[in-house]
Parts: sequence; C-alpha cells; structure tokens
Amino acid sequence: MKARRLDIIDQIVEGDESVVLVANMVIRLSALATAILRELDDWSDSADVAETMTATFGPAPAGTNPLLTIESALREMAEQG
Repeated sequence: MKARRLDIIDQIVEGDESVVLVANMVIRLSALATAILRELDDWSDSADVAETMTATFGPAPAGTNPLLTIESALREMAEQG
C-alpha cells in the first residue's frame, strides 16, 4: 500500500499527539497517527512506515501484525481527509 500526506492548513502538536486543520475540518490525531503523518512527506510504502513506527514505538504486541495496523491507520486517516 502506498500513502502520502495531503495539504495541511495548520497543525498543533502537544506532546505526542496533534490536531490538524484540513480543508474545513479539525481532526485530532493520536500519537501513532501524528508519527505516521511525519513520515508521509512523499509517496511512502506502508511496509516502510510500519518499520519506522516499530523503531519509534517498539515491537507490536503479541499477535498483532504491525503492517496491518499501519495500513488500517492509513485507511482511517485517508477517510478523514
């Protein structure tokens, strides 16, 4: 899966989380989504993003596939704009 960041009008980061203004919506991002957003300057492969998130947050919990988690987060972020 490939993903990229679209235009963000404004972003406020507080700790590990952030709030972004895109189009006419304000969206609160979790620590994971904020970290993912930082990685999406250009088209990025979800496997590369998953590898970076594993390095950032540590290994995924037992029974959790990091790639599927990242791809799910990317889809949810895309739905939000």
